[in-house]
Amino acid sequence: MITIDYDKCTGCGACYTVCSANAISLKMSVGGHNYPYIDTNKCIECKKCEKVCPILNTSNMAEKPIIKIGNCLNEDIRNRSSSGGVFYELAYYIIKELHGTVYGAAYDSDFSVKHIRVSDIDNLPRLCTSKYVQSNIGDCFSEAISDLKNGKTVLFSGTPCQTEGMKKVCPDNMRDNLYLCSVACHGVSSPVLWENYRRALEYKNDSKIVKVNMRDKRKGWHRFSMTVNFENGKEYSKIHDIDPYFKLFLSGDFLRPSCYNCKAKGLLKETDFLIADAWGYESHTAEKADDKGKSVICMMTSKAVDLLQSVNIVTEEYSEDIIRHTHHSIFESAKNNLTESPKLKSMNGEEAVNFFDKNGKVSISRLVIFYLKLFAEKVGVISLLRKCKL
Repeated sequence: MITIDYDKCTGCGACYTVCSANAISLKMSVGGHNYPYIDTNKCIECKKCEKVCPILNTSNMAEKPIIKIGNCLNEDIRNRSSSGGVFYELAYYIIKELHGTVYGAAYDSDFSVKHIRVSDIDNLPRLCTSKYVQSNIGDCFSEAISDLKNGKTVLFSGTPCQTEGMKKVCPDNMRDNLYLCSVACHGVSSPVLWENYRRALEYKNDSKIVKVNMRDKRKGWHRFSMTVNFENGKEYSKIHDIDPYFKLFLSGDFLRPSCYNCKAKGLLKETDFLIADAWGYESHTAEKADDKGKSVICMMTSKAVDLLQSVNIVTEEYSEDIIRHTHHSIFESAKNNLTESPKLKSMNGEEAVNFFDKNGKVSISRLVIFYLKLFAEKVGVISLLRKCKL
């Protein structure tokens, strides 16, 4: 039986997927994040969960990754994508030319974020643009394996810890038809934090949300905005360094605990692609920046190189030395301003992330209370009070 370490577990869902006894479920716990819950009455001690856990079975680095920068040639797709539109072109080829399926993060009807299966071009845009919150994998690992068993080619996208989980649960004899595409990750904020922000915006605008774009590039790639549209025709749009939700996210203080000691950092051979914004590329190439978006494309396998050559994008060579200098989030865990490994076990998910008032602004009083609790946890005050039963 797997032992859950709340500071290390990424919530990838690999253990949940392989449990044939249905003894593992995913439930909201620390900071509003999902963690495995084990029903000891159902567990048959088969150890499958331990064998697929990415934390217990760490990955090795790719020996000679091939790195390029590029963007798709379709200007409309490029403008609607977070960076250069590379993921869209990869996914388009998988569906259109290989008749396969694509998995990735999408907004649900209530604008929570979950992974979905896409097999048609019309629904492909749902997987494009970044969602800065941890997505709920649900049963997508199992669905992807079912597709592979039926002879389909599968492209599975997600954060590095999610694609690593997919690789762990995929049988060896099916991996040739599985393409894994990781997105560079600063860390994942709580789904409850995002839910509370949505509620606050709906209250302030007196209307339901009908569309969200966390990477609206109408003001440029570098000045992307959080844009939310409402049923009554109103629109909220603020540049990322002004928007309250983004400010909390970028502060690094409100991420999943495992993000502060992430085991999925680096150019892992467990994935085929790792893609990121090509921030600062104009300083290292002869190309003039157009502020429309450019992607870094790291390829760890030969089949990734072959697939990229088949899609409609323009690329040029780049180097690992450059991205080590410009993309710290690929190689380094997130930093927390107060503590490197926050322990929020004294608070439930709602308490830990309910920072927004009814006007969609950050409540200073709630932040102060949060930091006081966090500091008390760190120095051992809460543990002492528990022992004293005060």
